[in-house]
Amino acid sequence: LLAEAERLGQECVEVQRQAEKDCGGLASRLQMLEQALEEHESRAHQLEEQHRLQTEDLQQHIDALEKQLKNNR
Repeated sequence: LLAEAERLGQECVEVQRQAEKDCGGLASRLQMLEQALEEHESRAHQLEEQHRLQTEDLQQHIDALEKQLKNNR
């Protein structure tokens, strides 16, 4: 019975070590994923701003061409 209790105690320690190792790995992976998400969101924001500026520029160009067309009529 004493040997069984000692074996179970060692098994418990091993399980706890493995759980701590897994937890550390998962925490590291989570940090990497959070960083990747932040980078992705930043890039998406940059692309959105770039698209907005291009749209504004094109709209101004269209307005200028329409004004020119109106004056040429």
